[in-house]
Amino acid sequence: MKSQGVRPNDVTLLGVLSACSHVGLVEEGLQLYRNMETEYGIIPTREHCSCVVDLLTRAGHIHEAEAFINQMALDPGVVVWKTLLAACKTHGNVDVGERTAENILKISYQFCCSCIALQHICFFQKMGRCC
Repeated sequence: MKSQGVRPNDVTLLGVLSACSHVGLVEEGLQLYRNMETEYGIIPTREHCSCVVDLLTRAGHIHEAEAFINQMALDPGVVVWKTLLAACKTHGNVDVGERTAENILKISYQFCCSCIALQHICFFQKMGRCC
């Protein structure tokens, strides 16, 4: 698109961020996110931020994803937090998982299934076995 002089819109950038996440292009995805506003005049939405969290967690960058969420200008919402919680389970990160579950519960108690997932992580951690 760049070589053709076509400027992407917010949906195009969402698709590119998602593609970066699925193929593991972490640095490229982060650079695109950082340049969205300055290069393309597009203000990141919650969906763009969610893609960045997915990008980081798929690559195992759990702490970076948590820091990203904590500095978001937008309210992250439950989907972003649940993305991080799922990654905590996958990567066995109980500390971040506990903080994440607390944030989910602050949003709504209807997501108590997140607590069950956290208990699952803790159980296997204490048993010395990988999930």
